[in-house]
Amino acid sequence: YELEADKLHYSKKDYSKELSENSPLVLIIHTYGTQSYCESGYITEESTLKSENENENVISAGKALKNFLEQKGIKAIHHTALFDKISYSGAYNLSTEAVYDYLKKYPSIQFVIDIQRDSLFTPNGSCVKAITNTEKGKTAQISFISGSNENGADFPNWKNNLSLSLELSKRLTKINEGLSRGVCLMPSGYGQYSSEGYITVKIGTAGNTPKEAENASELLSEALSELILS
Repeated sequence: YELEADKLHYSKKDYSKELSENSPLVLIIHTYGTQSYCESGYITEESTLKSENENENVISAGKALKNFLEQKGIKAIHHTALFDKISYSGAYNLSTEAVYDYLKKYPSIQFVIDIQRDSLFTPNGSCVKAITNTEKGKTAQISFISGSNENGADFPNWKNNLSLSLELSKRLTKINEGLSRGVCLMPSGYGQYSSEGYITVKIGTAGNTPKEAENASELLSEALSELILS
């Protein structure tokens, strides 16, 4: 698809009812929950790039996002199942089923955020660390993966989710230049067809530390809360 991103505008809804009732507005999941960060800030040949320890993998970034959102009065649900441990090839099928279950149980959910982390390597195998300096200190950069129906997914409203990713990317850039690495439009659906307001967020790479990822989660919470509460 060829798109003019500046012509895609996110249409904000009124969330006052959900907020006043303290109903869940945000669901946080991790299709690839074992994707890990490294405390040292660099990887070695022995690094597996995976961990089931929630203090080392992307679950830590999701936990931080939930906490920061709830400090701002936005109720969030954090699902911590390691879908990729159960079935790596079937991880998206499993995470999508979980999203459908949550939407049925909590119809108030308006945003689904799948937090993953990126894997960036140079041709010689060196890990690229996606990082920028913010008021929080060293902070992992954030990028967005937006799905479409190009590969045949039943996803007629994919531009709505794309516009949300673009809006959040813009807001992150306003918070701190260099915080967002932008939005990548992909031909597959990535499970995003299961809900409007579904975004896939890549926080940092394998070379980032959990703290750098948590700093990014805090700034992502600022961008999302501004969108919801304004």
